[in-house]
Amino acid sequence: MRISTKTEKPNIKKQHQKLIRLNKKAEKCVTREQARKILKKALKAEQKIHERTS
Repeated sequence: MRISTKTEKPNIKKQHQKLIRLNKKAEKCVTREQARKILKKALKAEQKIHERTS
C-alpha cells in the first residue's frame, strides 16, 4: 500500500492522451460490450480531467 502525504492529482496531459487512444479504439470496436468498456474508461478519464481543472 502506497502512502503519500501530498494530495495526488491526475496528470491532465496523460488523461487527454488516454481519451485520444480510447477514441481510436471506439472507432474499431465491434461489440456492444467493447463499446461499454471503452465508454466507462473514457468517462473515468474525463472525471479526472474535470477534478484537476476545478
